[in-house]
Amino acid sequence: MDGADHQGGLSLVELMIALALSSFLILGITQVYLDSQRTNLFQQGQLQNQESRRLVSLFLQQELSKAGYRRSPATQDMDAAFGEASGGIVKGCSFAPGQAVQYVGRSAICIRYQPRDRSDRDCLGNRAPNVAELAEPYTGTHLVFVEKIYLGSSGDLRCASAQGDEALVDGLVDLVFQVAVASSTQPRALARHVSGAPGDGQTVVGVGYKTLLRSSGKQLRDAVGKATAVADWTLLTGAGAATVSGDAGQLYQVSQGTVMLRNLMP
Repeated sequence: MDGADHQGGLSLVELMIALALSSFLILGITQVYLDSQRTNLFQQGQLQNQESRRLVSLFLQQELSKAGYRRSPATQDMDAAFGEASGGIVKGCSFAPGQAVQYVGRSAICIRYQPRDRSDRDCLGNRAPNVAELAEPYTGTHLVFVEKIYLGSSGDLRCASAQGDEALVDGLVDLVFQVAVASSTQPRALARHVSGAPGDGQTVVGVGYKTLLRSSGKQLRDAVGKATAVADWTLLTGAGAATVSGDAGQLYQVSQGTVMLRNLMP
């Protein structure tokens, strides 16, 4: 039979071209996926730092502003409301009579205050042990909350009270407290921050804080990012590069603030 049937196919050159084009296409799609994933992780790291900064700021604003609160300042002066041993024992806290804010160390501070009413709780969510005397508003009480706010060894913001000690916010690399003191001519106005216990005759009007936060995600930036964060932190606090240990490409964020004490009535 003349003209035998036959089937045409791809030549070797055509096959190689097709493989090359598909390889470029796969590489392009893979690169887009990796870039998208890297961007997503970067954004998650930034959001984590921002959320940690927000939680730290909210907590410190909430707790530090309570320092020195008295239910009846008209009938109880500071010495009467806050005796030397008022509020029980919290490790690291040792107040002088009438003292409501104690600078413990670079990354730790103690405060004490009276509960506002029956619903008031300490930093760990515990109520006062005896709330019967808190039934009537604006009456004096012997009940006092003591709190120690400090940086834990695992990089977390912790709070200790007479009822326990718990971590509240993680993701911190460093935390620095400073005491805000007033001038002799304006006893209610912030004059400067003191890195240490205030001197004799200096009135404490607030507490300043600085935080260096770090995301949990790793390999999210190059070495320049760490160098910038360390430079900012050194400029802000005087701390050196040794403070930022355990770096593995995480994202950093520096924040600061001052909480003014509201309870400064005589």
